[in-house]
Amino acid sequence: MSFDGLHIVVTGGTGALGATVVDRLTNVGAVCHIPSRGEKDAANHRVKIHAGIDLTIEEDVQAFYAGLPDIYASVHTAGGFAMAPRKSMLGSASPCAELLNIANSTTWSTWRKSL
Repeated sequence: MSFDGLHIVVTGGTGALGATVVDRLTNVGAVCHIPSRGEKDAANHRVKIHAGIDLTIEEDVQAFYAGLPDIYASVHTAGGFAMAPRKSMLGSASPCAELLNIANSTTWSTWRKSL
């Protein structure tokens, strides 16, 4: 299947899982847009890193999606991992709340963009 020239958002695209997704998509021709909190270097010309985007802030996410060309897909790999012993996270709502906030912001913004 060819994704030649199709624009795809990959949240978490600079992490381990997301970078693999980006690599696979760009290998079949996709242009990947990656929101990032900080400055990062793009792996190749098909990777567009958008710095200064905090996925926990809905306004950042809305502005990010509003500035994109028509997107074919949005793949969400951000926020799925926290480096801590499982036992220490069981009593804390913070990592779970942040993950839910990221999922809500990106999902709603993707949905709005597709209308």
